[in-house]
Amino acid sequence: MHPERQVPRLQRRYREAHVRGYPAGARSRHSGGLTLVEVLVSLLILGVVTVAALQIQSSTSMLSNVQISQAQRLQNLSDTSGYLADQIRAGAGVYTGLTLPNGLGGTAVCSPSEAQPCIAVLVPVAQPSSCTTNVGSILAWRLHVFRYVPRGTLPAEYKGLGGLQDGDAHGLLEVRISDPARPAPAPGVCGTTEQETPPTSLSAYLSSTSTVTVPIADDLRVQAGTLPFEYNSATEVVTMRLQSASRVRGELRLTPAVTPYELKVKTRNS
Repeated sequence: MHPERQVPRLQRRYREAHVRGYPAGARSRHSGGLTLVEVLVSLLILGVVTVAALQIQSSTSMLSNVQISQAQRLQNLSDTSGYLADQIRAGAGVYTGLTLPNGLGGTAVCSPSEAQPCIAVLVPVAQPSSCTTNVGSILAWRLHVFRYVPRGTLPAEYKGLGGLQDGDAHGLLEVRISDPARPAPAPGVCGTTEQETPPTSLSAYLSSTSTVTVPIADDLRVQAGTLPFEYNSATEVVTMRLQSASRVRGELRLTPAVTPYELKVKTRNS
């Protein structure tokens, strides 16, 4: 045999054997594909990115819920304080210490310092702007009773859908008491008799059964040691302290966060 002729044949066999025994992943890599390790690493990176994206989405959703809830609490405070201020400002007098309807079928003492803080205001009923005569003139006077009650005592139809638990907040009810002898016209009806001067006695209201109960809020927080209502008879100023509550994903949140919003209102017609 001639060794110089065997060498090329051996080299050719070696190359063929080497190619046949080459790892499949390595051939794929040389052909432009990915190895198993590279695929696993890619999946790992994709998983990390996906988890991060989901966390960002969850955080964004939580932030959005918090902001929406806070905006709603601010709106509730604005609506409640604005309405109360309008009624008190128009009032001819503020009364405390009277036994009055509680809006839940019973009666209770109406006082800011009671377990169910309360004030009563004598409010004028004016001729609506839809009428053609005597627009704005006073047709009658009503005694409006504003009382905080435990949220758990409110009828279901008085409660909102904000996820609040009954122990989280109080409800605020308004009971409108009319003088049976001088009732206000029904809503939308124009009156013909004026009563510009407020009554000097409340006896007709104290014995009246002509009452209407209106729910004002179901989300007001009453802080321990803080009076939601306070009345200074010398200055005829009512101080209101309001704080709205709601739950976001089960967590109780308040606006304002620490101390209640305080508003002072003076009666104009007293």
